[in-house]
Amino acid sequence: MTFTKEEILEFVDDVHDENPIHRCESYIVHGCLLLEALYNQYNLKFINFLNPVLAGDTVRINAESSKVTCTVGDIIVCEGE
Repeated sequence: MTFTKEEILEFVDDVHDENPIHRCESYIVHGCLLLEALYNQYNLKFINFLNPVLAGDTVRINAESSKVTCTVGDIIVCEGE
């Protein structure tokens, strides 16, 4: 999955998040936006965010049994169950 700058800005506008890390150069994906996408697919009970996801990054999802690991390239960005 990939999030665009426009999707990130729409989400942070909807939740009234003024944090500049989501609104300025590199546009870090809001954790709740990523969580929402994962929860809708995998019904996760928890998620640990380990590294940021930036606008345009391709997040690859590996789901084994009840564990989900998300990576961008070789970097693990989050894990959940």
